Amino acid sequence: MLLLQRSSLAAFLLVASAYAVSAAAPVLRLPTASIALTPSGATVAPGASLSFSAQPLDRNGEPVPDVTVTWSSNRSRIVSVNAQGQALAHAVGTATLTARAGGKTATAVVSVVNPSTSAGLVAANIGQVNHVLVDDEWVYWTETNSRLVRLRKTAITGGPIYDLASEPSRTSQRLTVTYVHLKQVGDDLYWSRETFGALDHWSIRKIAKTGGPVTEVLAEDISIEPMLATGWAVAGKYLVAVLWDPNELGLPNNTRVAAYDTDSGIWTPVLQGNYGENSVHLLAATEGKVYIRTVTEQSRTELLLADPAAMPNTHQVLHTEGRRDPRISLPGAVSDTEVFYWTQVRDGTRLMAIPLAGGTPRPVVRGYLGQGLVTDGTSLYWAPLQKSVVKLPVAGGTPTTVLRRIVSNPPFGGLALDTDSLFLARIEPGGKSSIVRVSK
Repeated sequence: MLLLQRSSLAAFLLVASAYAVSAAAPVLRLPTASIALTPSGATVAPGASLSFSAQPLDRNGEPVPDVTVTWSSNRSRIVSVNAQGQALAHAVGTATLTARAGGKTATAVVSVVNPSTSAGLVAANIGQVNHVLVDDEWVYWTETNSRLVRLRKTAITGGPIYDLASEPSRTSQRLTVTYVHLKQVGDDLYWSRETFGALDHWSIRKIAKTGGPVTEVLAEDISIEPMLATGWAVAGKYLVAVLWDPNELGLPNNTRVAAYDTDSGIWTPVLQGNYGENSVHLLAATEGKVYIRTVTEQSRTELLLADPAAMPNTHQVLHTEGRRDPRISLPGAVSDTEVFYWTQVRDGTRLMAIPLAGGTPRPVVRGYLGQGLVTDGTSLYWAPLQKSVVKLPVAGGTPTTVLRRIVSNPPFGGLALDTDSLFLARIEPGGKSSIVRVSK
C-alpha cells in the first residue's frame, strides 16, 4: 500500500512538473509588422457598399492571431466604415479608410463618382500607370508612386482594386524601382521590373492572375540594359527576350534573342550573331511567331520573322533597308495580315505596314510618331507625343483623337484592347491617374 502511494505521488509530481514547464513556456508570437488590406481601393457610385478585410501579418508574412482591428474614415460624410470593415458611399468625393492593428496601419482610397460621369471610368485616384492589360473579366496594370510599385487589378466595369504584387519603390541602396510592361500567358501574368542606378537592369517576373507567390523567370544582369519598350514579348507559350549576358542562362555567348518555354522553364536561343548594343529589338509577336528588327554590322536594318520553337537562326528575312534606321527601338503591332512599324525616312517619320509573309512595305501615315501602338485589325491606336491617343484605319488616312491628357511616362505601353473598348490611363486634375474605358 505504501509502495502504491509513493508511485502515485511520483506520477502526480511528474505530471505537475510537466504542466508547470508548459505553462512557463508560452508559444512565442511575433508582433504585427504590417496589415494586408483587401481590397486596396475602389471606385463606386453613391449608395454603394463595400466589404473590406484587414489581416495583421508578422515580419515573415504570417497571420498574427487575436489582434483587434479598428477602422476609421477621414471623410465619413463621403464614405463611412463600421467596426467590421463595412463601408458605405454617401456622396461624391474621395475618402481614405484606415485599418489599425498592433501599432500598424493600412489605408484604402475610395473614390465616389456620379453614375453620369463614371461611364468609362474603371479606376480612379491611383499612381503613375506604366502598362495596362485586359482579359474577359479584369483590367490589370503596373503602377508607381513615391513609396510603392504595384501590380493591380479591377473588374473591367470598375469596382474594388486588388493588389497582386507590391514592393518599395526604392531598394536598400536607394535605387529606383518600377514595374513596366505587363503580358499574359494562360492563367499567369508576366511583368518587367526595372532598377535605375548607375546602370539600368531589368528582370521578368511571374504571378498567377489570382495572386500568390512571385517567381523570377529572368534575373537582373542577364537581360539587356537599359530596359527598352521592345526588350521582350510573348509568342504563344514562349517569352522571348533580348539578352545581354546569355552565359548566365547556359546559352552561347553570341545569343542575342532567346525564348523561355513557360511549360518546361527552359531557355533556348532564337537569334545569334555579332550584333552591337541597342541593335536588336522585338517589334511584335503573335501565337508562336516573333518579329525582330535588327541593325547588322553593315548598318543595314532588317525585319525578321522567327519561330521560338524552331532551331536557332532559322528566321526569315521579311525586309531589308540599306541604312541604319533610328526608329527600330519603337514598338510595333501585328494584325492577322500585316506587321506595322515606325521608320525614319528623309522627309520625317512614317508608320509602315508589311504583309506577314514579307514583301513590299506600304506607308500608312506620315508623321504622328508615337508609342504604345496596338491594333484590332481594323484600326490602329497609339500615343503621339505621349499626350493624347489617336485612331487610324489600317488602310491609312488622317488620325483622329480618341482621348487627351493621357499619362506620360516613357516607354509608354498603356493601351489595351478588347472586343468593344480601348483601355488606357490618363492624368486627372490634382496629378492623380485613372484608368478609363473608351468605346472603339
